[in-house]
Amino acid sequence: MENRLSTDSTAVTYKTESAKIAVGKPFSIEVVACVDDDDAIAPKRIRVDAGMPTHGHGIAHTPSEKIRSWPIKIRRDGFSLTERLANYPRRLRGRQTPAPNRKGQDRALGFPRSLRRLLWPLLAAACSLISAAAASDTPVYFTDDEKALILSRGPWPVKIGPDPSNRVSGDVAAIAYGKLLFESADLSIDRGRSCLTCHKPTLGHGDGKPRGIGRVRVDRNTMPLFNLRLNTWYGWDGKSDNLWAQSIAPILDPRELGMTPEELQSRIAETPALANPYRNIFGAYVTAHDAETAMVNIAKALAAYQETLTSGRSAFDRFRDALAADDAAEIAAYPAAAQRGAKLFVGRARCDLCHFGTNFTNGEFHDISLPHFPEQGRVDKGRYGGILVLRRSRYNLLGPFNDDAGRTTAGFTRHVRLTLRNWGEFRVPSLRNVARTAPYMHDGSKGTLEDVVRHYSEIPEERLHQDDEKLLRPLNLMDDEIADLVAFLKTL
Repeated sequence: MENRLSTDSTAVTYKTESAKIAVGKPFSIEVVACVDDDDAIAPKRIRVDAGMPTHGHGIAHTPSEKIRSWPIKIRRDGFSLTERLANYPRRLRGRQTPAPNRKGQDRALGFPRSLRRLLWPLLAAACSLISAAAASDTPVYFTDDEKALILSRGPWPVKIGPDPSNRVSGDVAAIAYGKLLFESADLSIDRGRSCLTCHKPTLGHGDGKPRGIGRVRVDRNTMPLFNLRLNTWYGWDGKSDNLWAQSIAPILDPRELGMTPEELQSRIAETPALANPYRNIFGAYVTAHDAETAMVNIAKALAAYQETLTSGRSAFDRFRDALAADDAAEIAAYPAAAQRGAKLFVGRARCDLCHFGTNFTNGEFHDISLPHFPEQGRVDKGRYGGILVLRRSRYNLLGPFNDDAGRTTAGFTRHVRLTLRNWGEFRVPSLRNVARTAPYMHDGSKGTLEDVVRHYSEIPEERLHQDDEKLLRPLNLMDDEIADLVAFLKTL
């Protein structure tokens, strides 16, 4: 069985003696890499891992015999190598197991995972020998499928209407009032901070810290505030299903602004610059409403403003539109490294499985093998805890403060389910403007985009197996592939 991977300047062909690899039988793989260059390729050391992924149920995960030989022949137009692995049985309690079922197959190649573990390092090593051609600035060729996936990330910006759950969403006066509230220290109990303290425009509406600091340090990284109207859930754990409910959370949190509804109402009433716009927008003095209603109204004005914080068009958007129009000149203007990164993003790196659509996110939750403990002895439950908070909140879309009388906005909330799998899951963030929002992850543990990509490249497979994670697998990326992915991410 022969397969081929290629770019404009390189070609890697690998083949096996037959399409089906028999269990417990020797097999051979031949790999040939060629370049558009007459220069000889210098030999390099090649490391091959032919073992199965580590399992927790007793199946052997290393070959019963080590690699016996490694002939390498260097040619002017490329190189070839052939390796034979002998006696590679899969045994369980002394009995030979049947061939892998579909769960044990690699969907792209149709080979068992054990063979995939041999092939990908082999191909990566082969490609690493072709540095001169691969590093060129020649535009990258995209398959029809890759092109379709890239085009699905636009056009940008997208148009979306007002939030039906918030009667002042899109209202010009409410937006201006929300901005005033957002920047006002009068919303904090000691007048020592405002929303702007942790959501700085120069830092992508984040704070640049691993974990946010209000009155004290909190457990999670400060999330950026771009394109919030596109979200289904809010916060790292999705404890809110709407933006105005999410805006209430820091007001009440004693670690952040630290107010009660009554204190907030009193503060607004005694501050004319905040009290007068409230009356104009909501039709009554703030003291004419009960404290909880006044707080919700203030949160809805804050939400109306935050909805306007959108990311502009990026270098990627121009490239995407050029690809749609088949504009060769504009396509060539997009950096070659970013093009290679885009190809990886929608291809072998599988980033697009979670970061898809115009906002580069599925908006849902995954455990990506990060620690669950913000402090020793204290656990962050992630999505599991978020669902518990969501269900008991009076401010969710099933509650009394939703301005959408028909509750058509509450479908996801109505059907959300709590499972043990939700423990330690966190929301998949949008990647738009991601270069401006360091550090990364829910705990701020990754300082750079390179750190993030390396995390996914080297993610521990044992942990994924324990958590029953279906999508993530170690990517085993080369350094130049990591650099290309980072170059792509910086253009979003």
